[in-house]
Amino acid sequence: MEHEFLIKGIIKAAEMAIAELTNKEVVLIVKPMDSPAGKPEEMMRVIALALELTMDDYFEGRQRKYVDLRCLAALFINRYYAHLPLKKTSQLMGGLDHTSIINYMTRAKHYLGSNEDVFCDKYEKVKTAIAQWIKEQ
Repeated sequence: MEHEFLIKGIIKAAEMAIAELTNKEVVLIVKPMDSPAGKPEEMMRVIALALELTMDDYFEGRQRKYVDLRCLAALFINRYYAHLPLKKTSQLMGGLDHTSIINYMTRAKHYLGSNEDVFCDKYEKVKTAIAQWIKEQ
């Protein structure tokens, strides 16, 4: 957690230095080095396939498999497409409210933090599938 504070300070200092030199407002975005070239919709398809589901399943009801699908998609889209507004992520999942995306990410982090077996297994499958998808791009 301490390193996040340090990184945010470095980013802010860089933004201020660049803005001073260019006389333009600057916003820097930090993203993972293994970021995909593809679109978030493509990642959603990879996630669904990893869980043996379809794109239509993002719009299904409240059964655990569909909720887990949305939780994992919210988590990974936020990680790899950090610049994407939550509203856009919610639109990709059928026009949900942005607070639903926050809820899905919170739930996913809770499941991972508590080592919930079923969810952690799904997480590992999805993580492997995404890594392979990024590698193939």
